[in-house]
Amino acid sequence: MVLTRKAKTMFRTRVIWFLLLLLLITAVPVSSQDGSPTNPARANAYAWVELVRNGRHPEISAALISPDSYTVYNPFQPAGAPVSIDDAIAGEAAFQTAFPDMQFTHYLILAQGNYAAYVTYQEGHFQAPYFDVQPTGDYWHGPLVALLELDDGKVVREFDAWNQQAFLQDMGWVEPTYTFNAQPVGCRTRQHIDHAGPAPVHDPHGLQRHG
Repeated sequence: MVLTRKAKTMFRTRVIWFLLLLLLITAVPVSSQDGSPTNPARANAYAWVELVRNGRHPEISAALISPDSYTVYNPFQPAGAPVSIDDAIAGEAAFQTAFPDMQFTHYLILAQGNYAAYVTYQEGHFQAPYFDVQPTGDYWHGPLVALLELDDGKVVREFDAWNQQAFLQDMGWVEPTYTFNAQPVGCRTRQHIDHAGPAPVHDPHGLQRHG
């Protein structure tokens, strides 16, 4: 069986990601990896991965986010932006509708004290409209690292690291030449502003496209 160039690239990507997870598992102190199953921070991160995303229940976000203060930091909002519970749920629901088979297929959860993190790999297909973008059926995949700070068992700050630049470009919301260095926060195409409204802040996708 002869693999195409695309298949070889996808295979190499999965192998590299699997080896990275193995490295994290062996390099991170055991005391910080999973901890007690009853650790509130670990339980919160686990719920994001297995219940909100993989279980397709964005409404569960309401039980995980602080109702008083929830700030999200990502490549599009490096200084952080407050997000309401309703907006967080709506953003995840819109994403799950557009990518109905999107799953965290591999992940590692770390937790210690009031902090937790999940290192994940997610993949799925673009099958329904996402704001002003029509579905293409393309296969999307990519890593995502989320760091959570909790207060009284609820997330008050979230730091997401993923390739948001490529996602915005592939969606047609920014120019192909767009970079966060050259055009920092808030630079969106006029079409996106007029037709789609503000870009969702709680938008942890970190994806790459393969047609």
